[in-house]
Amino acid sequence: MATLRELLLRTGALKPETEKVLDEAFLYSELRRWQTNEDDDPHGHAWATSFHASSFPGDDPMACPRKSLYTMMGFARDEPLPGRVRIFAEMGKAIEISITRAYADTGMLISTDQSTHGRQAIQTGFEEPEYWLTGNADALVVYPFQKSPVVGEIKAKRLNKVTDIKQGLAQPVPEHERQLQTYLAGTHLHLHEHLNKIRICAATGFVADGITTGICRLHGSWECLKEIELEPVQSGFLTYAAFDDPNIRATFEYELDLDFYYTGLAKLAQWKKWFEDDHLPSLGPSEGRYPHPHGKLPGWGWSKEPCKYCPVQKICRADNADSIQTLTQSHGVRHTKEVRAPVGLDYDPQASRQAVFSRWDSDTEEIAA
Repeated sequence: MATLRELLLRTGALKPETEKVLDEAFLYSELRRWQTNEDDDPHGHAWATSFHASSFPGDDPMACPRKSLYTMMGFARDEPLPGRVRIFAEMGKAIEISITRAYADTGMLISTDQSTHGRQAIQTGFEEPEYWLTGNADALVVYPFQKSPVVGEIKAKRLNKVTDIKQGLAQPVPEHERQLQTYLAGTHLHLHEHLNKIRICAATGFVADGITTGICRLHGSWECLKEIELEPVQSGFLTYAAFDDPNIRATFEYELDLDFYYTGLAKLAQWKKWFEDDHLPSLGPSEGRYPHPHGKLPGWGWSKEPCKYCPVQKICRADNADSIQTLTQSHGVRHTKEVRAPVGLDYDPQASRQAVFSRWDSDTEEIAA
């Protein structure tokens, strides 16, 4: 017969001690990652040393330079990530790797296969050194007997969200579309710099197991292989797969848009100049009860996108309230020092700036130690 405690546990009136311990463990784990900046180098370089395709401004009128500049300074987020966000991200990454592996096993993937080389393997990417821009796409796919690779970006969402997108009740996330378009343009312009030829099976059109070397996946021999020269990337796809069932997907295809890309690069040129000058910009500051650094421009507000869920909103608001105009005097400096201190780490804003200049061999004069 069940005890009173067992009865209370089964009816949900009492929370199991195991659950309490796990909740605390998740909180501690995220606190530790936040304090140590553990997720800083997913692509082989410190995240805070470049602008990223995932936040490329493109032609978005609401692209915020302050957020990107705070990121370049290496400031800590306002708060640790909620545990559920981390779990969703891990699930999404697992789905992405499963999809790219399917392309790889079939003989269509010519980018890094993280299912073989591990999650720490650096995804195939591109750089725009003049603008400090980097991008690493989820997949580069060559369909049988085609010479122009297709760029893929893979996202995961709840089943009801994917269903809504499939039925036209919701649209792809604009940020995801800009990200895909950035990969598309970047690989169009730069893929040939490190991959311009591949070997394929003359009978099936599938890529050899070594992409540029190796043997045919079907015939187990090199005798059927022939070398082809790749043509520039012209198109890409954005796929949403459901967490509940990754076989339920919504996919959208896009064509190359270089005007979008060059518009974004022009913005990055200005943002880069602001970083070099140690300047924290305000595009159109407003006054009033809730002043905003861009508040005179249409659509901006602390409770609106993109500010609403911005991970550095508290830093930005404090800087705006105190009329801070230089990055090295931002409230983010003290905040990051306070976040790092409990784990024995320090934060030096000048060292963070120098890391950016050193990575790109900037002509900007080096900061004295």
